[in-house]
Amino acid sequence: MYSGLCMWIFEALDHINARLAANGILVIALPYPLAPANLYPAPIVALVSQMQNAFTHSELPIDASRIRLKGFSTGRNLGLAVQQLDEAPEVEATMVFCPPVSFALTVPEMLETRVPAARSKVDFLAPWVPRMEWGYIPAGTSLEDPRLGPKFASLNALSEWMFVVGAEHDILCAEAGKMVAEWLGEEYGEDGRDETTGKDGKIRWLLTKWQEHSYDHGIPPVMANETPERLKERKRLDEEIWKKVEA
Repeated sequence: MYSGLCMWIFEALDHINARLAANGILVIALPYPLAPANLYPAPIVALVSQMQNAFTHSELPIDASRIRLKGFSTGRNLGLAVQQLDEAPEVEATMVFCPPVSFALTVPEMLETRVPAARSKVDFLAPWVPRMEWGYIPAGTSLEDPRLGPKFASLNALSEWMFVVGAEHDILCAEAGKMVAEWLGEEYGEDGRDETTGKDGKIRWLLTKWQEHSYDHGIPPVMANETPERLKERKRLDEEIWKKVEA
């Protein structure tokens, strides 16, 4: 599933999907309707319908016992939400990058959860968070609804295998890291956790150091004022993360 709650270019993840396909994985890209024309839970319901069509009415060689979900940004949130619905096909594993897992905090509170080294830096995503919340969440919706904020979901409602990647300077990072730490009965800590694994290796957290939200996409806010040296380092870290994912 691609990124973006209110806007995105579907083809922006073609290079990642192609990389997975080159490793022998059957990749099905699932678009979803965008806010504000489609408020919560419309995108989740639409994704369930697409999954049912793709996995049960397709002529593709799909092994229904080995369904994995991959999502980026909002697609990561929706990926964790959709598998909680009874109508959704059973998901064996989930891989999410920089997921928004809770809407319960204000932007100032989220900025304060970042690691100390990141708190003095401007987060390009911060001004967009309240706009996306306004455009997506209907008035009166509980912010602790587990399908809206997967941080509040029971681990038993999610896939058996979970791989979560955070970006250290991302406003969304700490909440995702705390979610994984709670799954494992651990503390995330003020300085975060670089890497942790638990539940017999079935749950894994990986932190991309010094990077911002959507560092893996090369979108304009990430690339603004980026020196050749920083671009090279960002690409190196992204490749390092993907090698760990593929392992």
